[in-house]
Formats: sequence, structure tokens, C-alpha cells
Amino acid sequence: MSRDTCFPLIPVLGSTVMAPEKHKTERPGTWIIKDVPRDLMHRMKIAAVLEKKTLKQLLFDLSEAHLDELEKKGILPKNLR
Repeated sequence: MSRDTCFPLIPVLGSTVMAPEKHKTERPGTWIIKDVPRDLMHRMKIAAVLEKKTLKQLLFDLSEAHLDELEKKGILPKNLR
């Protein structure tokens, strides 16, 4: 199976981005992020507590809000979901 049949190409700002393959049951992925500054980690933990969220949920919410803003500005295509 070729790469193009698994992931259709989506044009983005003069280049192309591979669209995620749609599965009937989407499994969550895992990211491991190294070298996070300690002060950022500390501030994010405090922000999560103040908002009564887990750090994971705070990161998801902030990421979604940022991506929504990029879509509203037309920078990120809306059809990537």
C-alpha cells in the first residue's frame, strides 16, 4: 500500500500536509516531551489547580483553543479533524 493511499494530501500554505488516516475506532496517541523548562512546568501545574483541571486536560484545552484560533484566522485548514 502506498503512502498516498493511506494519507490523502492536504494543501497548507503552499505546501502539503498528510491528513490523518480515519479509523472506525480512533485510538489515542502518546507524546513524550523532553526538556520542558521547570518554571513552565511549575506554572502550568498551578494553572491547572486554579482551574480545577488535570494538567493533561489543561494542555488539551489550551491546544484546542489555539488550533480553533488558527482555523478562524484561516491559517490552519478546518478539514484536518
